[in-house]
Amino acid sequence: MTWVGLISDDLVQHRIVAQAIAEAGFTLSSSVTQDLAEIKRICRDHHMTVKACSSQPVWIVDTRHDLDHEVELFLLELDAIVIYLDRPLPPAGVANFEREYAQLLQKLAYSVAQGQQSLKDTTVADEVWLLAASTGGPEAVAEFLQALPPELGIGFLYVQHINTGFNDTLLKMVSRVSALEAIMAASGEVVRKNQLVLVSCDHYTKLLENRALLVQRKPWPGAYSPSVDAMIAEFTNAYGAHGGVIVFTGMGNDGEVALRLFGQRGGKVWAQTPETCVVSSMPDSAIGTGLVEFVGKPVELAKKLTAIYQGKYPQEAVV
Repeated sequence: MTWVGLISDDLVQHRIVAQAIAEAGFTLSSSVTQDLAEIKRICRDHHMTVKACSSQPVWIVDTRHDLDHEVELFLLELDAIVIYLDRPLPPAGVANFEREYAQLLQKLAYSVAQGQQSLKDTTVADEVWLLAASTGGPEAVAEFLQALPPELGIGFLYVQHINTGFNDTLLKMVSRVSALEAIMAASGEVVRKNQLVLVSCDHYTKLLENRALLVQRKPWPGAYSPSVDAMIAEFTNAYGAHGGVIVFTGMGNDGEVALRLFGQRGGKVWAQTPETCVVSSMPDSAIGTGLVEFVGKPVELAKKLTAIYQGKYPQEAVV
């Protein structure tokens, strides 16, 4: 979980920004005023000392009031990420709130990911595969995950059509059957090696250019939640040829449109054997694009992927 601090001399603005940050899923510990002693105490309490920093802290600073010089020097020494607010965030319900909130959240998510990369975090996945599924998907994906070795060195994004309120149930299922670390998508996070990130069915999720996840307040467009087409489009811009998409059992043709662009960018596309699907419409649609390079049962898909990343197939097969 990413740590975020807030510096503002405006008590009303402090309350509005603090609530917005917390709703976005970030851990907030804030200094109401530019009290250097209080800021140092907060950093110490969260093990964010100048000499030993476990991760780059992020400070949001209300710059409508000049920043105290000593506070500014301390943040520089701390090697903190600083986001400056040059205008107040309006209260929720006011006309401009959604736009201003989205801009703040995007800055925050982007900055957090940049901080992780600047610290040369070796756990961040260079190669990521997107798992797309609908009807019958949880069983097929579980079979696939169970057949993977514990440390393959790649990451996964899981996009599963489900009804609102079933995110936690699906996450528990994945955690139970897989050796991968399974987490819900959260703003500012990046997909890590040996990790599966479950995309929420409730909130549209973007992938920024530095591969940071940005979970927005708005719902997914179209008939499906989450939208495979929308997520593959985001995935294409962030990862390009560094990984691939596996289309599992499912109803409809969600993903077909975005797969064409993904294939043009050099991405790899695989699909579950239609005969083994509960409903084969999604893999059939993917196969119909002419982009699918490998078709197999869930276990066969896992074995093929394992062989590639354990060096039994040439590295050119995925990059």
